[in-house]
Amino acid sequence: MSAFPQSQPEAHPHVEELPAFEVIGLAARTSNEAEFAGNSKIGPLWGKFMGGAGQSIPAVLDETIFSLYTHYESDHNGSYDVILGKSVEPGTQPSAGMIAKHIPAATYLVFPAESQAPESIVASWKSVYCYFDEPGAPKRAYTVDFERYSEKGVELFIAIQ
Repeated sequence: MSAFPQSQPEAHPHVEELPAFEVIGLAARTSNEAEFAGNSKIGPLWGKFMGGAGQSIPAVLDETIFSLYTHYESDHNGSYDVILGKSVEPGTQPSAGMIAKHIPAATYLVFPAESQAPESIVASWKSVYCYFDEPGAPKRAYTVDFERYSEKGVELFIAIQ
């Protein structure tokens, strides 16, 4: 059973093909069930990142922040790794306490979020889950999905098969 209600506003994603890139950041393992049961790891990860850890990432390409979701146990109902970081020059070694993640080239459905507010991000994810529950929706790849926080706003990139 999904941790999210099935009634959400209609989502209007667009398709983007992205080349491979590298991210360095802080990591934690969690699940949607844990996040909504009061055992959040994502909130404290953001606190640590915004509290200064994000400034210690070497060879940053720009100030765009990525919240990666990867190493899925199964699908959105299982455990996954979250990595909060920034894109870096390929081959950059991570600072102490951080990890590097290679994001392969992939095709994504991109869902815009209304704002950077946590409630808006949660609502956007609910829309994503409802979208993929619809008959005829493309299949998720469950490789690397991410939120991208840039000057354009927040967008959710969902890898598809």
